[in-house]
Amino acid sequence: MNTPDVKIYQIYFRPGQEAFLSKEFVPYLNKTNDDFYESGVFKREFQRKTHLQSAYTGFVSWKFESKSFVSAKDFLALCNEQPGRDVYFLNPFPELVGAFKNVWVQGAESHPGLLMLAQRIFDEVGVKV
Repeated sequence: MNTPDVKIYQIYFRPGQEAFLSKEFVPYLNKTNDDFYESGVFKREFQRKTHLQSAYTGFVSWKFESKSFVSAKDFLALCNEQPGRDVYFLNPFPELVGAFKNVWVQGAESHPGLLMLAQRIFDEVGVKV
């Protein structure tokens, strides 16, 4: 699925992590790792307009398969089975869906301050929540 229409980058920080990368994703070495791990990459690549180079763009962790319990190949197959969607999302913990009002509240459980940060970002870009 990594064609000119789809690019999924797999972020890693150290050369030793290359062994865990999937052949189906594009390796993305985050050399600086000084900007909040994946979050810094998302911001930097958004500013570079990387997402406009393909119909679909994704960024995943070097631990994608161990975190999601799904292979990269199977994830891409799932996406291909549902063409034309706006977003492709994988939830490795479906049992938590009913435990929280939404993903922001769930994230705030492990990341205090997330809701305030998200609100500031939404306010800045003009998204009413």
